[in-house]
Amino acid sequence: MHNPLKMNALQIVSAIILAWCAAKATASEIPLDVLTTDGPTAPNAQVSPCILYIRETDYRDGTDGHLWECKVFGPDAQSAGAVARHTMVKVAGMDLVLASNPDVTSGLTTLYAKGAILADHTLTITNENELYFGEDQPAVERRRKLAKGTGDLSLLVVRVTTNDASLNHGAAQIGDNIFGTNGDVVNLKSNVEDCSNNEVTINHATGSGSACEDRPGFGSAYTFNNGASKLDCHMFSWLAISNPLQFCPYFGNRRDLDGSGMTANTACCACGGGTSTSYSNPVQDGVLELSLNIDSTNIYRTALEDVALQQLESLFKTDYLGLVFDLVMICVPEGTYRETDNSKEWIAYSYVGRFVSVYNGDENCGSANIAAHEVGHSWGLRHSNEVVNGKDIEYGDMTGVMGFTLGALDEEAVFGNKFCYNGAHSWQLGWYMSHNLEIDPLSETYIGGLAGVDKLPNLASDEKIVLKLKHHSDRDYYLIFNHAFGANEGTLEAANTVTLTSKADSSNASTYLAAKFSAGQYATINDYGSNGEKVTIFVTAIDASANGRADVEVFTGSFADRPVSPTSGPTSGPTSRPTSGPTSGPTSMPTSGPTSAPTSGPTAGPTSGPTSGPTSGPTSGPTSGPTSGPTSGPTSGPTSGPTSGPTSGPTAGPTSSPTSGPTSSPVSAPIAVTTKNTSTNDDNDAPREEVRQAETNGDPHFKTWKNEHFEFHGQCDIVMVSSKNFANGLGLDIHLRTKVVRFWSYIKVAAIRIGNDVLEVEGTADQLYNLKYWINNEPMGELTDLEGFPTSINNNKDTYTIDLDSMYPGQKIQIKTFKEFVGVKIIGATECSFGDSIGISGDFGTGNTYARDGFSELNDFSVLGNEWQVLPSDGRLFHEMSPPQFPEKCLLPENPQGERKRRLGEVTVTEEQAEAACAGLKDEFSRKGCIYDILATQDLDMVGAY
Repeated sequence: MHNPLKMNALQIVSAIILAWCAAKATASEIPLDVLTTDGPTAPNAQVSPCILYIRETDYRDGTDGHLWECKVFGPDAQSAGAVARHTMVKVAGMDLVLASNPDVTSGLTTLYAKGAILADHTLTITNENELYFGEDQPAVERRRKLAKGTGDLSLLVVRVTTNDASLNHGAAQIGDNIFGTNGDVVNLKSNVEDCSNNEVTINHATGSGSACEDRPGFGSAYTFNNGASKLDCHMFSWLAISNPLQFCPYFGNRRDLDGSGMTANTACCACGGGTSTSYSNPVQDGVLELSLNIDSTNIYRTALEDVALQQLESLFKTDYLGLVFDLVMICVPEGTYRETDNSKEWIAYSYVGRFVSVYNGDENCGSANIAAHEVGHSWGLRHSNEVVNGKDIEYGDMTGVMGFTLGALDEEAVFGNKFCYNGAHSWQLGWYMSHNLEIDPLSETYIGGLAGVDKLPNLASDEKIVLKLKHHSDRDYYLIFNHAFGANEGTLEAANTVTLTSKADSSNASTYLAAKFSAGQYATINDYGSNGEKVTIFVTAIDASANGRADVEVFTGSFADRPVSPTSGPTSGPTSRPTSGPTSGPTSMPTSGPTSAPTSGPTAGPTSGPTSGPTSGPTSGPTSGPTSGPTSGPTSGPTSGPTSGPTSGPTAGPTSSPTSGPTSSPVSAPIAVTTKNTSTNDDNDAPREEVRQAETNGDPHFKTWKNEHFEFHGQCDIVMVSSKNFANGLGLDIHLRTKVVRFWSYIKVAAIRIGNDVLEVEGTADQLYNLKYWINNEPMGELTDLEGFPTSINNNKDTYTIDLDSMYPGQKIQIKTFKEFVGVKIIGATECSFGDSIGISGDFGTGNTYARDGFSELNDFSVLGNEWQVLPSDGRLFHEMSPPQFPEKCLLPENPQGERKRRLGEVTVTEEQAEAACAGLKDEFSRKGCIYDILATQDLDMVGAY
């Protein structure tokens, strides 16, 4: 492998052209693409530099695909097999490229691999190829910078119709969803402008304008690439580098050998020639109808993109559409597939730092949220991730639109998908910079406020929007108040908390959600400096009202080193470094989690029948606003310490998907920062050893940690319990899969993860063989333990027991099956074992049923069930996917009230018979659940489920 070289791309191409011109004097048919600086090479070798991009593709199942590709031009595109003048090709051997140049930037870095072969839409690079990098770009992109994220931007939306398919939504509806042209108050334009405080203005494109048109016929006598290409003005466009004045003077005065007398300087726009012309296309409210002479069914999706772009360039008389529009959204009919596995379940894709994004079908084209996500990629943003139990969760940070926030059409979503970008991304976009602040926390202290985006521009003198904490390595941290109000009122995670995100220095890096702070919580980041210094972040107060703010302190050292709070009010900016230095050791182990807000008191005892069922209304108590869907929420308590990086073992369940190509050079691993509470004296309180039990079974009945009972009627995957600290940080998750049967539902499958082991149990009606389980995705595999905790199946093969006694005396988890029904019971739980647990079973510390934000108490159990639907950030424990999966909401039964009303002819079991069958059950919760289930199923044998 050749060492990394900085070579002006002009030198490369000039040498190619000079060699070609010399060859023309003695041989008239020597192909251009077999000539390099050193003479002939193999056919289909790369001729000119290509531009490297990361393509991000989002899928309906919550996975993603990121792949390095290179945009090739002219004869290189033809060698790759494209019909268009330029195309994207995969890069086989991208690991060699990144090893040679770790600073590759998507959308900016050019690559010339001497001798590399192009074929089948792939550029193949080996150790034999010399690599040359630059930031100069072919003339077709000469005026292009990384797509703008500020200023006035023109957006063209393209509604594609093919020979065999079309979108159902017309141009008027698409324009309304994107621009609000017909009264849609929540759209891409309004969302982005509100989130940026109008630092970005999105204007719908117009179809008319002026252009430069190349003179026809120039260069027709020059053929190369085995006669398939000609040296015409298009070739000058892609050969010119960065500024045509650096290239055209060398060759622009050479006369066309066909006798026309034209030169590139007079005939080609790239060299300052050509003629002025105009165009007029039927763009209505920013949307252009485009008919393509191609089938959209069963073709590779980028083939449709190539044909669409070439036709658009012809309509707008340009070699590069990015010179005409800042952003282009292409909406295509469903039916195209991804090359790797022929999957058609893609949502959208875009290129990091490129103006084009492509959307699959009506729903994805019509969502303002999906558009904001893909446009974020065009602006150079990567995904918002989170590290959970040592596992890197793609899209895991859903505080902003670059997480897995690809929801439904805005008219179908709570708050219409109104939320913004996280702190790190807002800083990367250059938004609010006059209201942001960067400090070095090793030498400066910050005591002041953070305000939400919607409060702009009316900030107090001590308030900031984004506070950047400069790090002394390769990763910076960003604090922001995730105020669930106005432009950001629909945020899906950590509403009305202060969030800490991190981002490595690389422009290609994703962001990571490191911590979420409620009022009274703090976190200490260890080893912040090169000498092991600590930095502490403390959120002293939060006001979630319309004009609210969060009060924050950032200082060097542990919490014990906190500077004395000023009496006159917070300072307006960073103060000098506090005098107290780091303590002699870290703080002691924190307790299980933050205290909850006081509630009005426990709910009444178990009811005599089902709840009124899911409703469409908001929660019964005042919250900060119902969330638009389940969120990943803050941890309910601290972990045993920040993870140092992803664990070495396998993930506990299927991951979101492997990367489809190598990433850029390694950086320090992102961490999850442990938050602690001041109000409970984390560092000194001993754990309480009150014994509790959480349980679920039947149709489906839930018992919370404080012995309250409720039911949730809906079909989806649900988080019953999640504990990050379980077993000294191994972590534990219990997920349930429910199934609706007309007007009732039941738990069909349960999955339990401890550490890296997952046990999945499903009910079955098979009377002869009622054993149905998977261990680490292996059906009926050897089952002896989960991460060292002995696991057994009883003789009747209907009860699975995980014995926790080795670490937590007297405690165990049981999974019981009866026919198709599954129940889970946690027996003997204590603060020590489950103190930080959250989920639909409630918060262990208080027993209250909280939303994922950790403080909004939900007493409408329909809302609670939807809140704890499994998200991609919760991990995938089940061996196969089953609808609905987030962002699709939980399915409701035919009777949304969950009532067991049947026609007279359907009733074979009376209430008296059900009561008699269940009379032997001592526990009132079990007895009432038993009666309930017998009446629902009309099966007296249901007593066996208890």
